[in-house]
Amino acid sequence: MKNYMDHNQGRLPSQIVVYRDGVGGPTFQDKVIKYELGDMIDVFLKFDKKYKPKILYIFVDKRINTRFFCEDNGKMINPASGTVIDTCLVESQSQDRYDFYLIPHKATIATACPVHYRVAHNTTGLTKKQVEQYTFDQCFGYYNFMGPIKVPASVMYAHKIAYYSYDNKIANINSKLDKKLHFL
Repeated sequence: MKNYMDHNQGRLPSQIVVYRDGVGGPTFQDKVIKYELGDMIDVFLKFDKKYKPKILYIFVDKRINTRFFCEDNGKMINPASGTVIDTCLVESQSQDRYDFYLIPHKATIATACPVHYRVAHNTTGLTKKQVEQYTFDQCFGYYNFMGPIKVPASVMYAHKIAYYSYDNKIANINSKLDKKLHFL
C-alpha cells in the first residue's frame, strides 16, 4: 500500500483484486475469508480511517481432477483457449459469491487442465462475465512469455518468488530489488 501511495501522489487504490492460491476446501476458504480479509481491512484502516476500497477476492485452485472436452465431428478435442464453464458444473451462483472454470491456454499436448476460480468476496460491482474476462486477461500478463499461462500472472509471480526464496534460503529481499521481478 505504501509503495502504491509513493507512486500515485499519495492516493490509495479504489479497487483491490486478490487472487488467493493454495487454499484447499471450503472449511479453509471460510477461515481465510474470515481472518485474511478481516486483517486486510484492518490494515486499510491504518492508512486512513475512512478508506474502504472495493475488493474482489478470488480463490485459485490449480490442482483439480476435472477435465473438459469438446466434440468436433465425432472426435474429442481440448477446449479452445478462453473457455469458461460457469453453469451446471459449478457450485455457487449468487451475485457476489460464485465459481467458474477457466482454460486460458491452448493445450497442444495431452489434456487441457482447467483452473477452478471461486469468487468469495466482490464489492467492486463487476459482473460475473467481467470477472471472468478480467481473469482471462490477467493470464496474458506474464513477463517474457507470449500468449496466456494457466493462471493470472500475479499468482505465478507469487508462486515463483515463494519457491525462489525458500530454495535460496532468503529471508529478506534486498530493498533495491523489492519492486523488480528479479527472480525471473
